Amino acid sequence: MANEYISQKVLMYEPTEEEIKFYHKNQHKSLRFIFCGKELDEFEKGKIQELKDYVNNLKKKGKDREGGETYEAEFKDTIFEDDNYVLRFLQGNEFHFEKCYYDMHRHLEWRNENLPVKYDDMKDMLEKGYIYVHGRDKQMHPIIVINCKTFISTNPKDVLKVAYYWMEFIISNLFIEGKIEQWRVIIDLSSCGVMNIPIGTLRDISKCLSCNYRSRLAKMLVLSAPLFVTGIWHMMKSIIPVVTQQKITISSSEVEKKLLEQVDLDQLESNSTETHFENEMNLFLSDASRGGLKKIRRNLRKCNRLH
Repeated sequence: MANEYISQKVLMYEPTEEEIKFYHKNQHKSLRFIFCGKELDEFEKGKIQELKDYVNNLKKKGKDREGGETYEAEFKDTIFEDDNYVLRFLQGNEFHFEKCYYDMHRHLEWRNENLPVKYDDMKDMLEKGYIYVHGRDKQMHPIIVINCKTFISTNPKDVLKVAYYWMEFIISNLFIEGKIEQWRVIIDLSSCGVMNIPIGTLRDISKCLSCNYRSRLAKMLVLSAPLFVTGIWHMMKSIIPVVTQQKITISSSEVEKKLLEQVDLDQLESNSTETHFENEMNLFLSDASRGGLKKIRRNLRKCNRLH
């Protein structure tokens, strides 16, 4: 049912098979993007069972007494009771059972320490516009904008709290399980000098995204990146999986022309009827955030005219 955050257009969207799951050339190994309520394939089911067997064998040998005598007892009443959620962490750890098991423990500790993030505790920081959510791309993924110039000298922990708030908000209010389960991220480096780019904070946000929100990133676009950032990216590409490379675009321009292929211009318009944040969410756009959106829209229109 449509509501203030999910329009009828979003509700009616149906993902393609490629948007649900990507198959490698051998057709045996898959990479899933949409998990909730989906029937898992034989490869996925097999890997989940192997993980459970691995944990149970550890416990039988007395090498792991934490959390109960069996895998099921250990993860009872946790988010990992859902095998489809376990698959996110298996996939994120490249189906390495020891790494995945450790990561599941780490994630539960992280959840206990950081969630839930309450609006009343966050209102003042949200209004600063460090990070905000505005519009959707053509696959109906919510768009997260990270406005770097607003937190150059801000405590990274405060920025991370804002990131957690929005990510949890999106999962609870903007996703449709089984259809839309990923977001698009735009990192805006405009007005950031080479010496004051908040690299440490961006690194913390990226780590948070990759470690605690497994398989949630659809695409990431970095705008106005200095040449040294682009250079570092080209050096790193050789050690980054191809699938991850395909998700990330680093551009020295203020707007990437490819964005026009992936996001309708009206989704970056503050007065658009398709914008999902018309009411209370627009209160969280600070003056700096509104200025950033206007700049992105202006440059997109310029690209449109060139086409």
